[in-house]
Amino acid sequence: MKRAKKRVTDGGGVAPFIGFGHFASTTPPAPPNSSSSSSIGGNSSSQGINSAVPQLSPVYTGSDPSLSLLLQRLQKKDPKTKVNALVALKEEFTKAAKKPLLRDVLLNYLFVIKKLTLDNDPSVRKNAMLTLSASAGALPKLLLNLLLSNPSVLNIVHTLVSDPYKGVGRAADECMSRLVGVGLVIPFREVYESKCEVLGMRVSDFSLRIVSGSLVSNGNGGMKGGGMKKKSKRDGSSNISGDNKGNMENNNSDEMAAMEDRYDRSISSTLLSASTLFENLPPSELNDLDLSLILKQCNR
Repeated sequence: MKRAKKRVTDGGGVAPFIGFGHFASTTPPAPPNSSSSSSIGGNSSSQGINSAVPQLSPVYTGSDPSLSLLLQRLQKKDPKTKVNALVALKEEFTKAAKKPLLRDVLLNYLFVIKKLTLDNDPSVRKNAMLTLSASAGALPKLLLNLLLSNPSVLNIVHTLVSDPYKGVGRAADECMSRLVGVGLVIPFREVYESKCEVLGMRVSDFSLRIVSGSLVSNGNGGMKGGGMKKKSKRDGSSNISGDNKGNMENNNSDEMAAMEDRYDRSISSTLLSASTLFENLPPSELNDLDLSLILKQCNR
């Protein structure tokens, strides 16, 4: 099993861990008797969060066919298709020529960004951050309300700052700077709890795949994809030809390698970003976090 030992760069050199450190100094003293959660940039109540924040949407509900096509392409398997669609979406947010139509785009984009940022191709993850950053210029108020209502998306951005690929980490850091620049208050507690939730899901998903038999030992100390073989109704034997069987095993091996990469990167980036979060928290705010929560998730 291959493990990443250091941040892989796509431009030379090892990228530093940036995280929330360059925003921490902006945290003002909490008002007396304040019950607000720990945050960067100020008190979360100062943003005037709209109580009628729209829900993120798994599908694009707008009427523009060109925007609909771009969002559909984000669901494709081919990384180049997704990157091209992300670049085009970034241009739409940057130009804002269709600003009244971008609201529905953002509602769908913030839903699918979770999957995009798990893609093994670093270009997809990088451009997902660049597109999100561009949306802050087009729809800052709506984006702020959506992010505060969906802290798991904020956690994605913060976690990608610790991505093993330098270009991805830089794009995520620039995105976070852009968000703070338009007035985002980043709640520590909610982001931390999202990290713990991600850890729990990743560990559980990997364990369940092993227990269910979708991952089985390959006899060499590693794991490979498994699953049921198709049986003939007449004699119960496998009706898969030798060539097809070999192709299936290769596909399973590739799928396992891809899943392992996602698992390793997600776990390591989440833990590294949590470490950065702890390092930059003032002691008074650190005491407000349930530090045992992250340990419980790792020991599941």
